[in-house]
Amino acid sequence: MDLPKTERLLNINGIDQSKFDEKLYQTLLLGVFEALCKDIRKADAWVSERDRYRKYSDKTIAAKKLVTQYVGCTLNDEDYSRLAELLSAFFSAGDARKSFDEHYREKLICQQYRRCAICNKPIDITNSHLDHIVPWDYVGDCLKDNYQMLCGTCNTRKGKSVYFELSMLLLNRGDN
Repeated sequence: MDLPKTERLLNINGIDQSKFDEKLYQTLLLGVFEALCKDIRKADAWVSERDRYRKYSDKTIAAKKLVTQYVGCTLNDEDYSRLAELLSAFFSAGDARKSFDEHYREKLICQQYRRCAICNKPIDITNSHLDHIVPWDYVGDCLKDNYQMLCGTCNTRKGKSVYFELSMLLLNRGDN
């Protein structure tokens, strides 16, 4: 019996199915968030949606209403809760970037065992870049624990993409 195409691709590249499933799930959820943000901006509704969102005491319900209105997919309560966190950051993000000192960057590098968070290549303070896991364009510096250190190549390639890490899973053959 033939394996499904995705399972076959993962097997021949030595990628763990559960790791792939988690990365795919997170990427799809960020894709919903990205689509929501883009649609709100495209409709020139940022201010009105921000004001409406802030009126809700239960941000999960507010997130569900926005997802239903703009994106049209159905999620579970845990997903709406995560999107509520992201939307709170989206509606609070400013125009100025935070500055992170060398000590903070070194701390992240150590937490990552001196490896790029995407390609797993060795990094140090001189050859790495601070990256926003959820792109800065969507959440600014409003999310706690939204930072990772990347090598210069991965940081440049990733840019503002929410899909990059999923595609790199195959190219890195599951190394990270």
